[in-house]
Formats: sequence, structure tokens, C-alpha cells
Amino acid sequence: MGATKGLPFLLPRSIKGNHRNLVNTKGKNSCFYSTSIEGCDFVAELERKSLLRTSLIIGSRALEKLAKSRVIVCGLGGVGGSAAEALARSGIGFIKLIDGDVIDVTNLNRQLIATLDNIGNYKVIEMEKRLKSVAKKVILEPLKVMLTPENLRDYIKDTDYVVDCIDDVPTKTALIFFCLENQIPIVSAMGAGGRLDPSLIRIGDISETKIDPLSKVMRKRLRDNGVRSGLQVVYSLETPVKAKEVEGKMIIGSSSFVPPAFGLSLASVVVKGLVGTVE
Repeated sequence: MGATKGLPFLLPRSIKGNHRNLVNTKGKNSCFYSTSIEGCDFVAELERKSLLRTSLIIGSRALEKLAKSRVIVCGLGGVGGSAAEALARSGIGFIKLIDGDVIDVTNLNRQLIATLDNIGNYKVIEMEKRLKSVAKKVILEPLKVMLTPENLRDYIKDTDYVVDCIDDVPTKTALIFFCLENQIPIVSAMGAGGRLDPSLIRIGDISETKIDPLSKVMRKRLRDNGVRSGLQVVYSLETPVKAKEVEGKMIIGSSSFVPPAFGLSLASVVVKGLVGTVE
């Protein structure tokens, strides 16, 4: 971490009290950790400081634009969960969370929201709780819905960006075509499973992808419908370990670090796309 000596409004490192809430100290303008929030504009002060480091990179005008932006995250697994949190921590004002699945014990190795205490709970509800704990001002719309080619037009609307973290190929294809046809900005995650090396993750156009089996499938589906480029994706150059049979089902493995790295890459595409050039 860099030096903070010249910033008088930063919080002290010593923390007393169990609740760790901000409180205004008599005779001073800054807020300090305590067990009360009396006399302190808690949310405004917290929001200002929590986005300080981001503002030093992109500037205050870009932050204002992010605060007015609306993003939809489709799928809250290992990729989507990390994308959603990064977007909330970046100051996105409104995030629609779409996932109809519940947390399973097999999610513990890679999914941000999965803990031993919430197995069986809906992912969107747990993600809503988590995002509210790190970004007080973000407006969230959690939807316990499994997107399908038939119902997605009911949910994909009134947005500035769509983040596609869907595994189901028919739904993924339908979502991509719907966004392209309606000129809705979208970034899509290709295959993140079966990989161990996050340094081989790339961001680019679908036409640039190679090695990844899912990218090959998506290129063909797009090409069959007259689309060869124009879809921004996050993909990997790493050859994935093939799926293996587990209790009669073919399952592809996953690591703790590649899916989240995919999600963070997706979030970076969205933030840069929304703010344009850095101030």
C-alpha cells in the first residue's frame, strides 16, 4: 500500500468496538471507528472514502457516470459472482442479479458467495447481502430466475451493459444474439473450467479466440447466423483438462483462481466501456 500521511480524512488503522461503524468525533470533521453512528453522515462519508482509490485512477466524473449506470449480471457462479462484486466495489449504481440456482457444497472451492453456512440458499439472495455489505449505495435487483431463450427478453432491458456468465449454450447464444440485435453492450465469458493458469486469460473479440472449446462452439453459432465479429469476450489460451465422469455424470473441473479472474476481467471491460477514456 502507498503512503497515506497526507490524507487527513483517512481512517486510523486501530479499530475498537465490535461493530466497526463510523462516528464523528467532537470538534473534528473526520469520522472514526466506534460502536455508534451518531452525528455522522455515515453513508456519504463511507461512500466517499470507499471509492477514493478508484477515483485516483479514473477521476470523479467517471465515478459519477458509473453511479448512474445500470448493469445486468447473468449467472452468479465462480465467474459471475466475482464480476458482480467488482462492479459493486467500482461504484456501479444499479445491478440486476439473475440466477435461479442455489449454493451447493461443490461451489465452495471457487464461488465468492459460497460458505459452509449458506449451502442451499439462493445465490442471488446471498449475493445481494454481500454486495450491500461492501457498497451501501448500490441498488440491487436480485431475480431468482433461470434465463432461457424464451424468457430472457422479459429480463434483459433498461440496461447500459450485460455481463454474460451463463454456462448453458442455447441460452448463452440467445442472450448474445438478443443483445447484438438490440444494440445492448455485452461482454461474454467463454470457458473458465478445467484450467489452472490465470495468466493465460485474454480479453478480445470472439474472432480472435482459439484453443477454447466453448469459444469454438460460439464462433460457429454466430457464423451460422451471419456474425463473425463484434462480440467482446473473456477467454483463455490454456488447453482445458477434459471433463471426467463423477457418479455417472461428466463434470469439468474448476480451480479457485481462474473463474474469479475471468469475473474480474469481465468487470474491467464493463467499467472501461462505461467511462470511456480515463481522465
